[in-house]
Amino acid sequence: MSRRVVLALCSVLATACAEVGGASCLGSAVEGSWTLDASDARDSRVSGSVVFAGSESRLTGEVRWAEGAGEPLSFPLDSVRVSGDSLFFRFAPAGIRARARCNAAKDLDVSLEWPTASDSALYFSGSLRRTR
Repeated sequence: MSRRVVLALCSVLATACAEVGGASCLGSAVEGSWTLDASDARDSRVSGSVVFAGSESRLTGEVRWAEGAGEPLSFPLDSVRVSGDSLFFRFAPAGIRARARCNAAKDLDVSLEWPTASDSALYFSGSLRRTR
C-alpha cells in the first residue's frame, strides 16, 4: 500500500472518530491533570490524581481496601499510548495497567488491572475525568 493511501486512510479514520465523538474527549493531547475514581467487585476503591506530564507523569492517591485498610499510592507512569478514543497507560513498578475510553466531553470510562503476588489480578472500573 502506498504511503499516500495510508495517510489518506488515517485522515479518514481520524475524522470519522471525531465526528462520532470518539476522539474528541482526548483532544490533541492527554497532558494535564485527571481525577481517577474506580472500584472493584469487593468494593475496594482507588481514588486520586493522574498527571500526564512527560517524564514526570504519575498517579498519586489512595487505595481503600474492602476490609477497611487504606494505603497511599504514588507511582510513576512508564508508558502512555493514545489509540482512537482510548488511552492506555501503565504504572511502574506496581505493573498496574489501565485502559480508558471516551464516554463524554471530559470523561473516560477506566478499567485497571492490578497484579497481585498470587499471580492473579484485581480489576477495578470507574472514571477518569480531566481537571485541567
